Amino acid sequence: MQSIEPGCNIYINTDHSGQYFPDHYAVSIEVESYLTPVDISVGKKLEYGELFTTEAALLERFAELGYPANTLEMLDTLLEDTGIEVRCFEDPFSLNE
Repeated sequence: MQSIEPGCNIYINTDHSGQYFPDHYAVSIEVESYLTPVDISVGKKLEYGELFTTEAALLERFAELGYPANTLEMLDTLLEDTGIEVRCFEDPFSLNE
């Protein structure tokens, strides 16, 4: 099951194998015209709600926008006060969390 409710900050994915829903991250953008450090508006490279299957793919896309980070935590720090957020899918039914 996958559920995305951005207004309620709900990002659920219970498909651990990734067979049907391989997504692990979603991007939230407040202002698509926001200029990134490489003078590209964020809306030209990202769409609101764009999904990523791996952390590596997510970090690579943001590096292209001028946000070089080795980890998701580093990226979150770089994105503070930009109106851009990365949401991680969770599984509220998992016994491992």
